[in-house]
Amino acid sequence: MTVAGTVISSADNQPIVGANIYVEGTNVGTTTDAGGNYKLTVPASAKTVTVSFLGYDTKKISVRDIHLFKLITLADASNKLEDVVVVGFGVQKKESLVGAVQSVKPSDLQTSSSNLSTSFSGKIAGVIAVQKSGEPGADGANFWIRGISTFGSGQSPLLILDGVEITNQMLNNIPPETIESFSVL
Repeated sequence: MTVAGTVISSADNQPIVGANIYVEGTNVGTTTDAGGNYKLTVPASAKTVTVSFLGYDTKKISVRDIHLFKLITLADASNKLEDVVVVGFGVQKKESLVGAVQSVKPSDLQTSSSNLSTSFSGKIAGVIAVQKSGEPGADGANFWIRGISTFGSGQSPLLILDGVEITNQMLNNIPPETIESFSVL
């Protein structure tokens, strides 16, 4: 038998473009067009048709309920994207993100200083920047995030630039106007 109908959103009754409609247990399926319309040939042995789309709850309809195929309404998914936090380096689940994330606009880092690390002072919460020398050319500052938590030789924070670890000196060589985003985790 052939079923046809329209898939709409329950939130605004607008058609859902690209929703997947398929017969469970087979490779028979289709997607909705620009108007949310679909047409699907269902095998005689089929029992359930599934309708799904990203951001919406999946709906399963029994083949016996032929009248339900005319207008299929999908509800917004109960699991929102609030469960995932995009961090400066990768993606983590919200419950595994222990610390705070502080972002600063790159335009705030553009100061009269020639080094990026000295412009952190007073711009990012929890960051302490100290310039220990007044020596000409030694303008780079040492900085710590929420104090020093590691004792010994590795007291500076881990710096990641486009997925690659860099040093404090490399950070100071980057012109502030070329930075798209800057986050402190």
